[in-house]
Amino acid sequence: MFEEVWCDITLNRFPGVSRPVDEKADEEPLNNDEAESDVINGLYLAGFRRSLRLWRRMAYRGCRLSCSSCYSCSPHSTSLSNPYEEVVLYQRSPQENPRLIVLVGTSGVGVNELRKNLIRMKPSLFKGPIPHTTRPMREGEQTGREYHFVTRELFEYMVCNNRFLEYGLCRGHLYGTSSDAIREVLKKGRICIIDAEPHSLHALRSRKLKPYVIFIRPPERDVLRLTRQHARILTSCCSCRAYTEEDYEELEEASGLMEMKYRQLFDRTVENGRLEEATAELLSVIQEAQEEEQWVPAPWSVPEESRREERRDKGIREERRGGLTYTMDYTSDVY
Repeated sequence: MFEEVWCDITLNRFPGVSRPVDEKADEEPLNNDEAESDVINGLYLAGFRRSLRLWRRMAYRGCRLSCSSCYSCSPHSTSLSNPYEEVVLYQRSPQENPRLIVLVGTSGVGVNELRKNLIRMKPSLFKGPIPHTTRPMREGEQTGREYHFVTRELFEYMVCNNRFLEYGLCRGHLYGTSSDAIREVLKKGRICIIDAEPHSLHALRSRKLKPYVIFIRPPERDVLRLTRQHARILTSCCSCRAYTEEDYEELEEASGLMEMKYRQLFDRTVENGRLEEATAELLSVIQEAQEEEQWVPAPWSVPEESRREERRDKGIREERRGGLTYTMDYTSDVY
């Protein structure tokens, strides 16, 4: 049912770019595919394990190679068949669940580190969903902590019932982020913060989740060199290496293509130059999303139904075009 895509992890690291690179140069071995610690300052962090990150990267690479609708095919194509949608002003009430926060950015821009930084700084406020996997549980692990460990049959049943936002195969084991895991975090009153590929945003855009999407953009090349000089690129489950000039070029190109196609789905953009500054800006943006009025698709705001019908009767409609909001009066001869 699932195609193995673990091979060729060393090619096409960044979505939208297909230059082959000699990944063997200057690679450093890692102890195992879960080498990164789950515990930082006594805080357990779920959803950051290396195998999980690799399946997401490879799953999306498989999508790019086989799907004509992805942004690597044409930078001028649109991600929406109809780029206009009716929007209304919405402000979350204290009785509602927090809005889902979605970080989007190309591989290498630092989305994972930003998300980890937010959870580490405010663990009582932020939390990531616990992924599902068919991998056998290892000594010291607990189901519901590192992963939800499930059988392959149950995982495939969940896939058939559209229970996963994203899923893929890594070294013979299935990994996925379920919508149930996201809702579980939100029901407890905490802000669920996830990183997602742009093609997954449509599955998240619902009245229950009300996702607030933040695009993470790379800084200028000089800042990239300065801030990534000690960073490492994960090339497989057991090796990594330093950044090169070609990596910086690929990152900038892939990010530009992503923003060009999907910007109408982004609510805000944050530049990730220096991690501390970008984290502080993210905190401010997320607070605004939770506490202040925001434009959202009309179906997301149930109390606005009557007002929407009234505006339609009057021939007035608000539309979002390319990230901007317009009020259209169709009763006028000129609009």
